[in-house]
Amino acid sequence: MPSVQLSALKASDGSGGDNFGKSVAISNDYVVVGAPKNNKNGKVYIFDPLTSEVLQLIASDGEKRDKFGHSVAISNDFVVVGAHRKNENGKNSGSAYIFNAKTGEEVYKLIPSDGTENDQFGLCVAISRDLVVIGAHWSIRNSNIEGYENSGSAYIFNATNGEQLFKLKASDVTANDQFGKSVAISNNLVVVGTNRKDMDDFENLGSAYIFSATTGKQIHKLIPPDLISHSFFGRSVAIANGLVVVAAFIGVNHPIGGLAYIFNATSGVELHTLKTTDKGAGSISGWSVGISNNLVVIGAVGHGNDNNSSSRGLVYIFNATTGEQIRRLESSKGSARKSVAISNSLVAMGDGYVDNNGLEIGSVYTFNYTR
Repeated sequence: MPSVQLSALKASDGSGGDNFGKSVAISNDYVVVGAPKNNKNGKVYIFDPLTSEVLQLIASDGEKRDKFGHSVAISNDFVVVGAHRKNENGKNSGSAYIFNAKTGEEVYKLIPSDGTENDQFGLCVAISRDLVVIGAHWSIRNSNIEGYENSGSAYIFNATNGEQLFKLKASDVTANDQFGKSVAISNNLVVVGTNRKDMDDFENLGSAYIFSATTGKQIHKLIPPDLISHSFFGRSVAIANGLVVVAAFIGVNHPIGGLAYIFNATSGVELHTLKTTDKGAGSISGWSVGISNNLVVIGAVGHGNDNNSSSRGLVYIFNATTGEQIRRLESSKGSARKSVAISNSLVAMGDGYVDNNGLEIGSVYTFNYTR
């Protein structure tokens, strides 16, 4: 499958330290890029996929260190932006915003009904049509039960009126799970990752949960088939066309692990373990994932050939039906942690790197894959 690089996107007013490319989202019409350190309170940019910057999004009540743009998502004409350090209901309680992608107008500000200090609501965001999901991985409230600090939660909102619909919690919640570390939504199914979930003797194994977006009820719990401590399974999740992809942040000392796993969203059955064909595959760890149609894109940490997890990261494309690796993308400069997004055959890769002065310089590259 050939690839064509379409553009290298940069902010028109960017500077070192903006963290441009920390988050990316993509649709057929737009590429959305977060720069959560721009001007110290964050900014989001909307681009035409081929060339130019179209709009800049700024929170109406932005303040320093809000981290506005740490997470972004887009569906139809709605853009969702997370600001998980916003001091809305106490320090670092977090908030999220919905914008009109065509006009740049802020439509709604989203705040959970029971937000508290350090929840970090907005660390991750997702949207499908008129439903928005927001993760709050340090949320300390679990109904009326005490002692579940950092167990985490996620919330579903209506994008058309900003109304909170459901609060999501795992059925087997315990302290420090960080449920809500990642979220994804497609049609009426929501996936929530909890990358620090312990199971039996496996510390930080991680898990992911599938919920109904119409009832808020849990349907399935997903765990990796190869049980390894510190897998951090659920670090990133994606869902489309009845398939769920869950990334695992496997350490270099566990070469049998995969970058990510594909599950059937209806049955919860694991279909494929995605492993790179590179030499030294186990040293490459899944960091971010996306899925569209029959393609899975994975941002990875570290360069597998030298077993060095601190070297520049890579991006892989897999066939979702067969689990086979199709392509590897690599840039000459870049951080070891890449954000990725995919829509149909259009791929966006956030690629920040640190210059000699220690400043984070960012770019976003778009690619087109033709069959």
